[in-house]
Amino acid sequence: MLVGGGAADVDDVVSRVWADFPRSAAFIVVSTYLVLFVLLRSVVLPAKALAMNTLSIVASFGALVWIFQEGNLSAPLGFAPLGSWRPPSR
Repeated sequence: MLVGGGAADVDDVVSRVWADFPRSAAFIVVSTYLVLFVLLRSVVLPAKALAMNTLSIVASFGALVWIFQEGNLSAPLGFAPLGSWRPPSR
C-alpha cells in the first residue's frame, strides 16, 4: 500500500536518519579522536575530551528538558511549558 502526505514524509526522513546515525556517530568519534591524538600526542587526553564533551551534551539536553518540557522556571522566564508526551495508561 502506498501512503503519502506529510506524516509519511516525516516518517521516511526519521527512518533514514536513524538508520545512518550509528555510522555517522562512529565516524565523528573516531575522526575527532584521531585529530586530537595527532595534535596532543597522547592516548588518554583525546578519550577524556570525548567523554567530557559527551557528558556536557547530555547535561545540556537534561537541562533543556527540565526547564522547557517539564516547566520548571516557566514563571520567571515567562513561557508555557510544552509538557511531555506519555502513552495512555491502561
